[in-house]
Parts: sequence; structure tokens; C-alpha cells
Amino acid sequence: MGYKVLLLALFGALGFVMGWFLNFVIYKFQKSEKDGDIALTREKASFLSEFLKRKYSFFGKAISVGQFSVCLINSVLWIGCAYFFYGNTLAVVVNSLMVSCLICISYIDAATLLIPDILLAVFGAACLARFIVNGIELWKNAFLGLALMLLLTGIAYIAGRLVYKIQPLGEGDIILMAVSGFALGYQKALLSLLAASLLASGVMFFQNLLERGSGRRHAFAPFISVGVALMLFFGDKLVLAFFGSI
Repeated sequence: MGYKVLLLALFGALGFVMGWFLNFVIYKFQKSEKDGDIALTREKASFLSEFLKRKYSFFGKAISVGQFSVCLINSVLWIGCAYFFYGNTLAVVVNSLMVSCLICISYIDAATLLIPDILLAVFGAACLARFIVNGIELWKNAFLGLALMLLLTGIAYIAGRLVYKIQPLGEGDIILMAVSGFALGYQKALLSLLAASLLASGVMFFQNLLERGSGRRHAFAPFISVGVALMLFFGDKLVLAFFGSI
């Protein structure tokens, strides 16, 4: 027991340090987006991106809320990976890579309303690795998850464009949800999409009450990331609760 606690603490510390590398990745991608369209989307980005830019002094050095939160969240999620997948080193590594990718994607999308293709590719590779680690005999469940997420997000995208004349999801959101469905399987993917949608609806409802008529656009990737993380750690129990079997 003492060894496990020490291992979790060390992994959490490693996750916090790795968070600074994630901050560098996030900064580089945000800085690389300089064209006029991106400048416009930044002006319309949610209040979350503005909050993350606030800076405070820590030990005489100015650190933004976003920078510190990236390190803290990555540390907590790495501890979660080490705890829930304890005893399976490959699963710990793969799931840690997945959550770190989700953090980068979420923060970049919150600031720019775009998801870099290279991060989607890295996340996709991590999802493929998780599929292999979990056992390729579950391929039917994986491909059902991929197909179901493509279908549901595609319907939402088309309905939004044709019926409501808005773009409820970006292409990056659709790809992110699809590859997540491949990694999770159709039951967990469905629950992750439900959780993301409910969370996004709640946050946007209260934001619109506070900033009525602001015209701000909303990033969906952070909510997808929360849903996926919930399924990575608690998916089996939630599937049993909702569906009765895995």
C-alpha cells in the first residue's frame, strides 16, 4: 500500500513537470495562428479563454491561471491513470498520453476555436495504441464506437448548418469524438458524448445569462475531453449503471 501511494505521488509530480512541456506546446500552437480569421475567433472566444490569461505572482514570477491549471490538471489525471490502471504499465502510459493530448487540444480550442491537425493525429495514435493494449479482439466494439460518433456528430453538424444556420461543431470536434469512440467503444463513447453535451449546455446557458447578446462562440473540445476522461476512469461502472452490461 505504501509503495503504491509513493508511486502515485511520483507519477503526479512527473505529470506536473510534464505540464510545463504541455504549456510550451499550447503556446506554440496559439502563437502560430496569426491570420485575420483566427484573430476574429479569438475576439469571439468564450470567457474561459479570458480567465485563463489572467496572471498572478508565484514566488516573484508571473504565471497565468492557464499555465498553472495545465500542470495541475495533467498531474491529477496522470495520478488517475496510475491508480485506475495500476499493474498495467502500457495502459498507464497510453492513457496518460491520451489525457495530455486532450489537455492541449482543450486549451488551444478554448483560445482559438481550432484544433491542430497534428494534435488530432497524435491523439488518434494514442487511441489506436489503447485499442491494441485493451485487446484487438474487441474490434467490433471499437469500430461501432467510431461509426456511432461519426453518425451522431455528423447529424448534429448537418442539422445545425441546414436547419439552424449555425455551425454547432467544427470538423476537429467531429474527428476528436470519432477517434475517442474508437478508443472507448460504442457504450462509453455514447455516455461521453452525453456528458459533454450536458456539461456544455449547462455552461453555455449560464454564460449566456451573464453575457446576453455578446455573440461569443464556444469551444466544444474541452467538454468532449471531460466526457472522455470520465469514461477512461469510470466508464465500466457507468456502463453497468446505464446499460446493465459491458
